[in-house]
Amino acid sequence: MLDKIADFSTVLCRWGNDDEGVTGTFSRQAVPMVWDYAESNPVGFITGSLTWGISLVTRTLEHLCSADGFPARVSQGTSTALPWPAENFDAVFTDPPYYDNVPYSHLSDFFYVWLKRSVGDLYPELFATPLTPKTDEIVAYSNIEGGFEAGKKFFEDMLKKSFREIDRVLKPNGISVIVYAHKSFAGWETLINSLLDSGLVVTSAWPIHTEMKGRLISQESAALASSIYMIARKCQREKMAFYKDVKHEIQLLTAVVVTQMIATIITVYGILLPAMGWGLTMFIWAYALIAFVITDFLKLLGYRLLNHRGLRFSGQPDLVPRVIGAASVARAGTRESG
Repeated sequence: MLDKIADFSTVLCRWGNDDEGVTGTFSRQAVPMVWDYAESNPVGFITGSLTWGISLVTRTLEHLCSADGFPARVSQGTSTALPWPAENFDAVFTDPPYYDNVPYSHLSDFFYVWLKRSVGDLYPELFATPLTPKTDEIVAYSNIEGGFEAGKKFFEDMLKKSFREIDRVLKPNGISVIVYAHKSFAGWETLINSLLDSGLVVTSAWPIHTEMKGRLISQESAALASSIYMIARKCQREKMAFYKDVKHEIQLLTAVVVTQMIATIITVYGILLPAMGWGLTMFIWAYALIAFVITDFLKLLGYRLLNHRGLRFSGQPDLVPRVIGAASVARAGTRESG
């Protein structure tokens, strides 16, 4: 309640022409500059007042208390180390950070300082730091050491750990719903990389309109109108390849096998040269195969000793639309990171 009143009591509040009332500080996920501001009366009976804040909280509590089923339990922790045993949940719903769109912890400081002063003594373990913790926040910040690439790698690594934890706590037949939206290929590439390394497999995806058309960020800008809801399940992955990936290797192998068969027939039956017979020819073949296995093993050993690392997914624009069904997002109207 105190946070809600503080949100509507700053010099960054503006007048909303649509509802003829004061609009809060965070009408979008940033702290914007405004040409002028509107003031609310905290002791009156209007938006931003104490009575208004109390009515919001009481109505919310009444609605939650009227819900049937098991009571909800709210806990605070890190998504990279969930405090639950393996195969514990039938479903996990998550709305992970949208890459580099929103500096969540920095914006949360506005509310954190008020909560620390009002209820910090009741929950000292949640307000042990002067401001919100930022070290392990899963956001691709570009102002850290190493720049944007370091921020991108940190985001991908931490998101991968979170998805692995979801895979761990899900039951074998459980499902996970992942909500994501971003306008850049880099944002989707990072999410897909994290999913590919987590053990979860996306089985379906839908674009769903989640944003209001009249919100501030969508006015005269390319703002996202939809988010992608991806359904992921625990699956045992099997190695596979597409024909186009091994086409040249198959052609080369076919040429080598046919050439060796012709050479063997010529050697055994003595076409244009003295015949060697099947016995000597098989001995030469066995010697060649053994030598091939030994040399191939030595090459593989040297390859590992040199710590040569294989390639991973990057820059494959056809994979992202195939996995997330991003082609459907074209129907969502205007675009931007929301």
